[in-house]
Amino acid sequence: MIVALVGMPAAGKSTVASHLQSKFGYKWVRTRDIVRDLGASGNIDSLQSMGAYLSTGAGAAVFCQALFDQIDPNCVNVIDAIRPVDHWQKLQKKYGARAVLVAVTASHALRNKRMIDSGRGESLQMRDTHQVEADIPALIDECSFTIVNCNHLEFRARQLVSFLDYLEAN
Repeated sequence: MIVALVGMPAAGKSTVASHLQSKFGYKWVRTRDIVRDLGASGNIDSLQSMGAYLSTGAGAAVFCQALFDQIDPNCVNVIDAIRPVDHWQKLQKKYGARAVLVAVTASHALRNKRMIDSGRGESLQMRDTHQVEADIPALIDECSFTIVNCNHLEFRARQLVSFLDYLEAN
């Protein structure tokens, strides 16, 4: 099974992925690492520029192939950030019902605090309006499950695991 997380910047997608890895043994597929491996440096401008290239056309095909190469068919994989609709569609086409889209949300105030605490000097406004993030609202509308990432993450993660068990059994 492949769990693809989608959410606005600083919603806590990596926190959820890390939790699912440490508590349930899921394989955490880090999309930022894939983007870096494909040529972006560590700074946000480089990541977003490369992300924009990798979101459509030939770039999307390159990204998705690199993503598929990271998927382990012997375990549950959690992809920490799906952004363009094209990536989700390619994931669905390849893995069918084994791919599940899960929203991670948090309040604007909490997301803003996380951005400030990150110390990267980015504003939430700048991140939310970047072209790489443009498809996120449409993807959230397609999600099968939502985790509100504020309190009780363990409880919410267990609900997600139960939901995934249900999907796999049916």
